[in-house]
Formats: sequence, structure tokens, C-alpha cells
Amino acid sequence: MRVTFVLPTLGHPRHRKRMQALRRLGVEVSVLAFEREGQLGVIGEGTTSLGVIANEEFVRRGGVYLRALRIIRRAARRSDAVYTFGVDLLALVRASIAGLRRRPALATEVGDITAILVEKGRRGRIARRLERMVLADDALLVATSPAYISNFYVGVQGLPERSTLVIENKVDPTLTPAPAPRPADDGPLRIGWFGMLRCEYSWACLKRLAEEMGQDVEIVLRGVPYAGCAGLAEEAEGLPNVTFGGRYRVPDDLPSMYGGVDLCWMVHHDPDRPYENWGWARSNRLYQAGWFGTPIVGQAGKDDATVVTDHDLGIVVDVTDVPGTIAALRGVSPTDLGRWRRNLSDMPRSAWALTDEHAELLKRLG
Repeated sequence: MRVTFVLPTLGHPRHRKRMQALRRLGVEVSVLAFEREGQLGVIGEGTTSLGVIANEEFVRRGGVYLRALRIIRRAARRSDAVYTFGVDLLALVRASIAGLRRRPALATEVGDITAILVEKGRRGRIARRLERMVLADDALLVATSPAYISNFYVGVQGLPERSTLVIENKVDPTLTPAPAPRPADDGPLRIGWFGMLRCEYSWACLKRLAEEMGQDVEIVLRGVPYAGCAGLAEEAEGLPNVTFGGRYRVPDDLPSMYGGVDLCWMVHHDPDRPYENWGWARSNRLYQAGWFGTPIVGQAGKDDATVVTDHDLGIVVDVTDVPGTIAALRGVSPTDLGRWRRNLSDMPRSAWALTDEHAELLKRLG
């Protein structure tokens, strides 16, 4: 089977994971990608550039998109399926294959719900109607969270469930396990916040926790400070019990990172984005912490926090209530950590690691 992927940018880990999984199943994969500033990858063998686009400069993209239509059309003629990341790119593919006698199967993957799609007014209604037109009945919609499907694409957009598939951001089952955790009562409580470090509420809370608990807590930060947390690295230098380790390699650095902390900080609150965007999402950290047996600190009201509470895998807090969050973390005992670790070890591997999701995807594309 031949599948062409159309990417909005190069180097995204989730895009790589999807393509690698299909290659392992014997699929002949080709890649078409737009290039833009700040991308994580480069055009290499097996990848064709669709042109360079500037962030936020939508008017200037017209010429790039017109040239991309011809490239996509040529690739689609040779493909059994075309897989896009984003409904906007699916619209571009639909335009490119108009009139083809032999049309490839179409699929698009959604990693979040954009703000305009959940607006209450006229703009939101128009956006939702346009999205429904692009998705239609002949495209498979893949989402990274079950809440996106049940709450929005089936619940609001009215897609039939047969046209949807959930592939969560689970880890590769071949990922190396974490080293054995240190004893729960060995030294200060160590909390790790990993990934895209952009939740200002989280950073404000962790800073205050570090100041109030002193030598009884250590905060370990790894990843990329972003937006309101852009100055995080400099601020961390002034706190003796906070360390910022910078970027990390996935999956190489994950075992030591998760194995070196008592709690994984999965908290996120973003008042500037609609709840549907961040509240329904399931963090990569959920699956990584679960796989490595690291108890979790979740955000109350988020979909992924229900996994923590349903199986007693950690603690759930409301980070907008800083005193309440700090009090809850102060109350974490070695007994709690031991119980949460045992509960994590009792969970099936399939809760955290991919199983037959990509075989099902291939079946649906075929």
C-alpha cells in the first residue's frame, strides 16, 4: 500500500511516530511538507517540499498553496491514500484531486480543537459548517483524544462514529523501561515538569512551592520554555532547589527523566484558549509517566486527570488555587507514593503503549 503524508511542518514527533508505524507495517510512505521558521526537521530523502510559508502571514501563502496543489495532485495519482495533519490540509488535498478518476482514500488527524470551531457566534457556526463540508463522509478523522471524538466530532459536528478513529499519544511498546525508582522516603519530594513549558499557572505554583518547602522539595524542569514562561530558565537559576535541564531527546532521555522523579507534573491551565482545546486534550506526559511508573499530578477538570482519579495513580489539583495545590503536595507521603506506584504497575501495558492502533488505521485506509 502507498500512503502520502501531507505535513504542515517538519519534525513534529507525533507525525514521525505515525509515519514510522506505518512503515513498520510494510507501507510505502512518501512525505510532502511545508517548510517554515522554527521547524524541527529538514527536507531529506523521501520528503518533497511544498514550499516555504511564513507564520501568521496568511495572505502571502496563496502562491505557495497554488504551487502545492500541483505537487499534491501528482503524488495523489500514485497513492492509495493521502493522510494529512489538520483539516485545512485536507481541504487543500480535496482541491488538488478534483476531477481525478482514481481517487485515493483520505484521512486527516486532529491534535487539538481550534478556538474558532467552538465560538458561539456567527464565525463559529460558519467555521463548523466549513469543517463538516471538508470532512464529508468519505474521509477518516483520526483524533488523539477520545474526548475530541465524543464531545465534538460526534457530539457537535455530527460525524458518524464509523468515520472516526482514536489513536492516543501512547508510547512505542519497545521503549526502554525506567530504572527502578528511588525509595519513596529517600530525600526531598522530587517533582518533574517536562515538555513544552508554557503554563504560567504551573510555573507560578512551582516557584512558590520551591520557596515555601525549601529543602523538602526539588523541582526538575526539562523542555522548551514558551510564551509566558520564556524567562523560566533565568528565574530557575535563582532558586537553589529548582534545576532546568533544557531540551531533551525523545525517547532516549525519557527513562532517566521519569525514573529520577517522584511525581510527574501533568498540570495545565490556559485561560487564553478555549477549554475544548486544552481541557479535552490528553498530554504525552500521561502515557510517558504511566509507562515509566511515575505517579502523576493532574489538573482538575481536564480529561486526562480522570485517568489519574479513576485508577488512583497520583494526585489531582487545581493549579489556579495555589494555596490549595501547595497544601495538597505538602500532604503527599511515602505511603501515597508507594500505593500510586503499585497501582501504576498493575495497569495493563496497553493503557500507555500502542498495540494494534496502526493496523486498524491501515485497515480503515484500505
